[in-house]
Amino acid sequence: MASPALTEQLQFFRALVEKVDNVRDEDLKLKWKLRFPHPYDDRIWGYPDDDVVTELLQPSDKYIVDETCKCVYVKDSSEGRDTANAISQAFQEITDAAIKANKFANVLHGRHSEKHSIAGAEEIEFERFTTPLLGLATKGVSVIAYELNPDLSFNFWVQHRGLNVFSPNMLDVTVAGCVRARQEPWDSIVEEAKEEASFTEKQLREHATEIEELTYYRRIPETGMLIFGIMYSYDMLLPEGVEPVPSSPEVTEFQRMSTQELIEAMKRGRFRPGANPLIIDFFIRHKIIPEDDDLVRRLHRPLPVPS
Repeated sequence: MASPALTEQLQFFRALVEKVDNVRDEDLKLKWKLRFPHPYDDRIWGYPDDDVVTELLQPSDKYIVDETCKCVYVKDSSEGRDTANAISQAFQEITDAAIKANKFANVLHGRHSEKHSIAGAEEIEFERFTTPLLGLATKGVSVIAYELNPDLSFNFWVQHRGLNVFSPNMLDVTVAGCVRARQEPWDSIVEEAKEEASFTEKQLREHATEIEELTYYRRIPETGMLIFGIMYSYDMLLPEGVEPVPSSPEVTEFQRMSTQELIEAMKRGRFRPGANPLIIDFFIRHKIIPEDDDLVRRLHRPLPVPS
């Protein structure tokens, strides 16, 4: 039987995961469903917000709206010649229109963003900030760099985020970023690790180990919109003499923390919310905390959209 202290700690970790995995399967039954034409039919690709359907996805030459099943169908304006591009153009048009009209400014921030690809249909592209409008799945990458002490305790290298990024001045895992359009996760890891921590591809290949993907269903508190996440993550056991060095204004510094220091920082709310599940998963895999069925299930949920 778990001790009271361990029970309390696991409850705390579950609460942290709940902040980024806070949508129940039954909640999706009430949402609009985004569907694509052949050859992408028979699948749900996103769960757009009600206000987005009303404001941006009304029946047109780009969309069919079926209120009986709460389905929005993207039309193939290319008539089969280039379906992926037709879908990409339809998404771009609603993004352009929303920015021009200053709609959903708390999500789009009044500006364009880098292109991402649809998980499971990488030839279809959309702008990153459009993700919650359409309830799509987005792909991210991360690296947790750590050291193993002679007594088998851990030291972690933690990133201190810059002031001009999302979640400014907060702590994060060693490396974190997004998979942009036409990129493989490994290419993104190499790019982000070089840019943020000055790690070389050679160092990654020699010392980083890929782990099982993490997933989440997240409702954004401020808007109620949904996003689905797939995180391609790596553990990186650093050899003696190798440390991360900031090489981007997005990172202020790196801090070395013991396991207890890391947990205390989590308790103080110092970490970017999306970093906490990555750390908790590391703790479980490396037996820093016992395997907890609820945490494992929440960290590796099958997504309701292609991935």
